[in-house]
Amino acid sequence: METRCSRGDLMEGKLPGLARDTAGIRIIDSPAVLLERVQWAQHQAGDQVRAINRPPYIGDRDYRLRQHRTKTARLLAGVRYRTIYHSSVYADPFVGKHLLETAELGELGRILDTPPMMLLLSDDNCAIMPLLVQEGGLTVALYVEPSPFLAMLSATFEAFWSLSVPVSGQGCATELDEADHRILTLMSAGATDGVIADRLGVSRSTIARRIGALMRRLGASTRFQAGQQAARRGWI
Repeated sequence: METRCSRGDLMEGKLPGLARDTAGIRIIDSPAVLLERVQWAQHQAGDQVRAINRPPYIGDRDYRLRQHRTKTARLLAGVRYRTIYHSSVYADPFVGKHLLETAELGELGRILDTPPMMLLLSDDNCAIMPLLVQEGGLTVALYVEPSPFLAMLSATFEAFWSLSVPVSGQGCATELDEADHRILTLMSAGATDGVIADRLGVSRSTIARRIGALMRRLGASTRFQAGQQAARRGWI
C-alpha cells in the first residue's frame, strides 16, 4: 500500500516509517532548536565545517548576523570552512558582503549554479540538512549523527565541491596565456607531464610547476577536476 506524507505530517515530524530518532537520524521541527543546533555544530567542529548555502536562507537578519560572527570566530580559532554558494549569492546584500569578509579570513567559497539542497557538516561528526525552508522562518530539518547516511552526505558535498567554481577574489584568473591554454588542453586529453613537456619543448619540472599553479587557480585537487573547471569557464 502506498503511504503518502502531507505537509502537515512533515511539519509535525511524522514521516512515514521514520521515528524521531532512527539510525542516527532525528527530525528537527522547531525553528528555535534548529538555529541553536546550527550554532552548536559549528562550535563543536575541531577541523572543518562544510556547508551548502542557498536561498531562501534560514533565519532573520539578526540570526544571520549571529551566524556570521560565529563563523568569523571559528575561522580565527583555526577551523577551516568550505562553503558552496548559490550563483545568486552576490545579489543578496547580506550574504555577498560577508562572503568577502570571511574569504579574507581563509574561508574557501565556491559557486554552483543551482545546488539542490542546504547542508551543514561539522567534521565527520554530524550534519544538519534543512528539508523545508520558507520565507518567515518555517523550517524542518534532519540532524544526522555518524551513520551510512552521514557518509553519503559527506560524499555528496565533495561531489558538488568538485563541480563548483571558486568565488572571485580567490586567485582565479580570467585569462590564460597560450602556454597555459595548451597545457590545459593536453591535460584534458590525458597527456602526461612528459608528453606535455615534449610538446612545448620545456622541462618536466616546468610543466609540473605550471600545472600546480593552474590547479590552484582553478581550485582543483586533481587533474580531472582541473579539466572540469577549465571547461566550465570556457578556458578550453
